[in-house]
Amino acid sequence: MGVRVNWFEIPGRDVDTLAAFYERMLGTRLGRMDGPAGPMRTFLAGEMPVGAIVNGESVTGGTVIYLAVEDVGQALAEAAAMEGEVLLGRTEIGPFGTIGRLRDPAGNVVAVHGS
Repeated sequence: MGVRVNWFEIPGRDVDTLAAFYERMLGTRLGRMDGPAGPMRTFLAGEMPVGAIVNGESVTGGTVIYLAVEDVGQALAEAAAMEGEVLLGRTEIGPFGTIGRLRDPAGNVVAVHGS
């Protein structure tokens, strides 16, 4: 399967102000999408959302990347077996699949996304 980043989230208290920052900096328009924590502004690759500015404080201290995995539960179990810390167990996110979040042995917070 290889490794790929299939989503990222940038948290902020004011989604629209942060979106304006990135739109001006990148010279592009961001999309809009409803998420679990409210409205999100999405970074697009063509018509496809690939990341978002999400409403709220960061639970990780900053931007979170989501690595694609085939089995979220198995990936989290492997991380825990290798001195990782599971921060969010396998969690269904409706039609978008399943996620989990972990802290690696160096202290980095990473999320996994899949089935």
